[in-house]
Formats: sequence, C-alpha cells, structure tokens
Amino acid sequence: MFTSKNAITRIEVAAIIVLAVIATVGGTYYLSTTLPTLNLPALGSIPTSIPKYNLSDAITAGYIEANITGYSGIDAIFGASSGDCIILNIKRLVNFTIEIEPITTGTLLMTSGDAQNMAVLNLRGLNTAGYHHPRDSIILDTPKPVQYLFSGYCVTFDKQNPTSATLFNQSGMADANVLKIYSILDQLPANVTSIAAIQTAVFVVTDDVSLSDLQNKFPTGAAEIGNARAILEKAGIDISNASLFT
Repeated sequence: MFTSKNAITRIEVAAIIVLAVIATVGGTYYLSTTLPTLNLPALGSIPTSIPKYNLSDAITAGYIEANITGYSGIDAIFGASSGDCIILNIKRLVNFTIEIEPITTGTLLMTSGDAQNMAVLNLRGLNTAGYHHPRDSIILDTPKPVQYLFSGYCVTFDKQNPTSATLFNQSGMADANVLKIYSILDQLPANVTSIAAIQTAVFVVTDDVSLSDLQNKFPTGAAEIGNARAILEKAGIDISNASLFT
C-alpha cells in the first residue's frame, strides 16, 4: 500500500497511460479503435446491421477476396465484348453478412493481355451456373464464393473478346463521351438501346470505326447503325465527322 503523500493511485496510473496513448497519435485525440485507416469494424466483431463497403476498401481490410474477369459460357464459348459480359468473383472472409457497393457505372476495366478493355454499365445480378438472377445490390450472406454479373461494353475495337480467363483491373473512368452515352440510355426506348446499337455508338467515340471495319468484326445492320446515331445525338456528341456516318 502507498503511504507517501506524493504517491499516485492505481486509478491515476491508468489515467496517465490512457492519456499517453491518446497523446501519441500526432496530438489528435484518437483512440486505438478509431485510428484513421478504414472505417470498418474489427474482423472478430459482428455489426448489428448489415454494413456496406466499397469493393477496394473491403479487399484492403481483408473482408473479401475478389477479382473481375470476362465471361465465358455455352452462349459465349469464345468470350463476349458487349452486354452481360463482366463477372465479379467474390468471397466473404468475415463471419457476418456484408454489402458491397456495385462497381461504379463508367468504370474502366483494363487488362495487360490482348483482350479488350471494358467500360462497366451496371450490375445485372447473381450468376449461378450460367443463369442470371436479377439483383440490384451485392449482399454477401454466405462464406461460399459467388459471382455477380455486370453489363459493359468494349472500348478497344482491335483487341480480342475477354473470356473467363481475362483478369481486369479498375483503372479510373472511361472516356467522357462513353460516360455521356451511358448517362442517356434510360431516356431512350428499349428498342433503340439494343446491345448492338450501344456497342456501335461506343465504337464511334472510342475508335472512330468505319462501316467496313465494323462489318468485318462486329456485323451490324442498318437499323442498329441508325439506333447508334440516335444514341449519339441524344448524348449531345458531335458526329459530323464520324467515319461511320460519312
């Protein structure tokens, strides 16, 4: 037992330790559980509601394993470049349900191989055994690996179709004109915004594709080319010098 009038109690010792811990973080009052890294709960804790995270942040925090690939299937043996053709392969590593924000519309997906780069359009749903189950969110309520299907369009005309063996990296946003095209698709009738018409419109702004080049690699009828023109005009893109229409 302490007898000196100058002695400090155990409570005071504890207070000094706490203050020392607080004071070591650059003079800012952060406790160890709220240091400014990622605003995520500890791996061993279970939130009372479903937390929602950005894909990159969740990977960094060790909450998930994930990669983005092209799509191959019975309907696309050699891969696909347009429409429902991007797969997010994802596995939860924590012991509670989490939600992952979908890849942002207009995100540029790049590959170092000979496959085409892609621009993401939107989340389509859960992909199981080649079947698409519509979803508007990514909820990971199982530790088993799952696949989510996204639609997107090729932004490099001369390369090959991505397949399930193609690995993509997120690389900022696509060309501004591609974003303009994506932004107005909901404003046009479904019979105008077919996969072929959207892809043709994208090729006009990314590669200034000619009619002969388009027909050789991405055969498209006159009606779809007309719809591509309508999409471009609705997006406010100047096509007066576009090779496809001259």
